[in-house]
Amino acid sequence: MTVALAALSAVLVIGLAGMVSVQARQRRSSRARIADLERSHSALAGRLEDAGAATAALERQLACNRSGIEVAERIRLEREWSELAGPTVPLPAEWDGTLGSALAVELELIREIVGTPSTLELGAVQEGLTGFRVAMAAEFLRAAARDADEMKVLIHGCVVVWGSSPTPGAAGVSPHLDAMKARAAEGGAQVVVEPGEAEFKATLRFDPD
Repeated sequence: MTVALAALSAVLVIGLAGMVSVQARQRRSSRARIADLERSHSALAGRLEDAGAATAALERQLACNRSGIEVAERIRLEREWSELAGPTVPLPAEWDGTLGSALAVELELIREIVGTPSTLELGAVQEGLTGFRVAMAAEFLRAAARDADEMKVLIHGCVVVWGSSPTPGAAGVSPHLDAMKARAAEGGAQVVVEPGEAEFKATLRFDPD
């Protein structure tokens, strides 16, 4: 009996020792996995921080580029108007930081240079002034002016032109606007021309920034 109890005790001790050893290994393994996860988290946080800094730098550069193009477009408009009207004549429209104010000046230049008269209507939704949009819309309006005897222009998110055809009855005659389509697409914009019997409708749409 005593021998049996001693043997049983030995077995229990060995078993308990084995369980303790297994639990110890499991704890060490768990601690190692936790340490690996913490290192991975730290590395990922570092990469995210680097990516955030790079994104912020790109956004600052983009804003700088946009601002530079805007300034260049304003200088162009002021120079062309000064050459046309004289250095002491103010711009024909107040510059208020919207696309409408820039294109109001552009339409006056078109009236004097191309000879196409126009009326301008500003919708409730006005696009903020960006150099790209000024440049693209200016070329769009000049192309439309070359295809029309007179124009009605609406700025309401996009730029819409209704132009009377210089040759009534010749539907679809808008060679300058048709040529503008590919150029606009290269710049991320879209020109849609809807011909009519005596007039056409042309729309310039900008893709979202």
